[in-house]
Amino acid sequence: MLQIDDKIISFDLFGEAFVCDYQACKGVCCIEGDSGAPLEVGETQALQESYPAYEAYLSEESKAVLALRFSEKDTDGDLVTPLLENAACAYSFCDEQGNYHCAVEKAYLEGKILFRKPISCHLYSIRISI
Repeated sequence: MLQIDDKIISFDLFGEAFVCDYQACKGVCCIEGDSGAPLEVGETQALQESYPAYEAYLSEESKAVLALRFSEKDTDGDLVTPLLENAACAYSFCDEQGNYHCAVEKAYLEGKILFRKPISCHLYSIRISI
């Protein structure tokens, strides 16, 4: 183990190569897990403020959920992205081929917003646990 500030890092992180292989996974990180993606302080506000830029990519179900809340607390009390009934992240959308994508990241890549997506989504499958 390695300590950086108040974080303990497993050496496994340095021995495993990880690169997102979207062709293999097809966006499973947007639908996998028992709660939404963890959110850092300020990310809920960024998601809310940039909503008009990515709203068009969302399903009606996602829009209905996000009309109520841009984040929620999971069973551990952590702030996370809200989930849809099928367990997909409310910020995700499914294309015609069944691949999941992040609506927020799509808007970012098109130059519509400066916020790319929550940092936990960038770092998936690495998680901070307390």
